[in-house]
Amino acid sequence: LAEAKTNGHSSCSSDASKSMNNSNISSIVNSAAGCFDLGKNLVAISTTKLQQTSQQNVTELFAPLIFLSEKAIKYSILVVEIAVILFALIWGVPRVCVRLHQHRMDSIGMPLAGDNNRQLLEYKNVDAETVVLPGCFTSIGKDAFIDCKKLKSITIPATVKEIGLKAFENVETLEEVKISGGAGAYSLLNFATYLVLGKDSTAAVIEKEAFSGCKKLKSIDLPEGLTSIGQSAFADCRKLTSVTMSDSVTSIGDYAFEYCSNIESVYIPASITEIGEQAFYWLYSLKTVTFENESQLVSIGANAFYQCSNLESFDIPAGVTEIGEQAFSGCAKIEQITIPAGIFFIEKFTFAS
Repeated sequence: LAEAKTNGHSSCSSDASKSMNNSNISSIVNSAAGCFDLGKNLVAISTTKLQQTSQQNVTELFAPLIFLSEKAIKYSILVVEIAVILFALIWGVPRVCVRLHQHRMDSIGMPLAGDNNRQLLEYKNVDAETVVLPGCFTSIGKDAFIDCKKLKSITIPATVKEIGLKAFENVETLEEVKISGGAGAYSLLNFATYLVLGKDSTAAVIEKEAFSGCKKLKSIDLPEGLTSIGQSAFADCRKLTSVTMSDSVTSIGDYAFEYCSNIESVYIPASITEIGEQAFYWLYSLKTVTFENESQLVSIGANAFYQCSNLESFDIPAGVTEIGEQAFSGCAKIEQITIPAGIFFIEKFTFAS
C-alpha cells in the first residue's frame, strides 16, 4: 500500500466516498477506475515480491549443489589440463627434441631420416674424428658411416637398438666404439626423448658386416641388451685384443670375428646357443676361450676356430651336440680335448693338424 501511494493512488478510497455522497455518476466511475488501477498495481507489486522471495528460497535450497557443480567443473578443467600437458610431454616433447637435434646436426652435415626421423641414414661430416650421437636415434642405417675415413671414436647412446648392414664397413681409422651409456650428446635437449625412447634399451642387433674391415678398432663395448652379432660383424678388425659379450647375446653369426688376428681371449656367456661357421677363423693370437658355467651352447659351426694356432686348451660345454667340419683344424697347441657325451658324429678334419 505504501508503494501504491507513492504511485499516485493514495486518494482512491476518499475520492470514492465523496463521489457516492454527491451522487455524481461520472465521479463514481472515475473513482472506481482509480481504485481498479490501484488493485492492479497492488497485484503486480505482490507478484514481483513473491517471485523475488521464491527465487531467493530456490537459490538457498540449491546453493550447495551449485557450489559442488562449480567445483566439479574446476576439477574437470584441471584434469583436462594435466592430460594435455602429459600428452605434450609423452608425444610432443620427444618430437620437438628430434627436430632440435635435426636442426643442430644439419649444421655439421648429418641429416636424419627414416621412421619418425629417428634413423640415422648417412653421416656426411666425413672429416669428423670424434662423434657422440644424440639420444633421438633408435637405429643406424646401412652404410651410414662408410665414407667417414677420418673417424677415430664414436659413442652410440642406449636408445639405439640396431646397427645396420655395413654401417661402419672399412672405416679403417676407427679405433674405439662405445655402445653404452646414457642419453648421448646434447643431454639437455634429449632428456625427454631418452626417457620415452631409451629407457632400459640398448643396441639389440649388430647387423651383417657392421664393423667389418675396421682395422684399427681396438676396443668395443658390447652392452647389455645385445641379442645377436651378425655375419662378419667384426671381420678383419685386426687390432681387437679381446671380446667380452653380455649374457643377453644368444648367437654369434658366421664369420663374426674372422681374421681378428690380435684377439687373445674370448669370453662366451652361458646364453649363447650357437657359434657360427668361421666365427673365430684364423685368430692366430687366440690363447683362451672361456665359457660361462651352465653354458647352453649346442652347436659349433664348421671352421669355427680354424687355424687358431696358439689356442692351448678348449673345454667343449657338455650340452654341445654338433661340431662342424674343420672346427678345430690347425689348432696345433691343443694337447687334450674332451668330447661331450651328446656328440654321436665327428665331421671330417674336425681336429686335423
